[in-house]
Amino acid sequence: MKAKINNSLFSKLDNLDEIVEKKLKDDLESKAAYITKTSPSDTGAYVTSWSMKDNYSSGRSKTSKNKPRNVNRRPEGYQNLVSDIAALDLKKGLVVISNGAPHARYVRENAEIFAAVKNLYKGRKGI
Repeated sequence: MKAKINNSLFSKLDNLDEIVEKKLKDDLESKAAYITKTSPSDTGAYVTSWSMKDNYSSGRSKTSKNKPRNVNRRPEGYQNLVSDIAALDLKKGLVVISNGAPHARYVRENAEIFAAVKNLYKGRKGI
């Protein structure tokens, strides 16, 4: 028995892939907005050290040493994450969200932000 698959089916599948990828990236951008909105931004080093990658390699790491204080770098942190999201290969099935700031472990809100993001993805595979 032979079956012939119409080329339009492949076109529809490709279109479906594009729709799903856009939805996933939009969802990740909303998480990026949440992360940067809730991150402290004294020197900007912490909020600009967030990264999203499709592997476990080290991400961004900005130090707060010798930086001016009371600086809002949230927009820069958000744009960094949007750039990361655009570069993701979602077919890998992995998104690693990390903060590589040397002082990240001392930032009290760090654990709260990770817990909140994890809660946003509750029930999804890989979190």
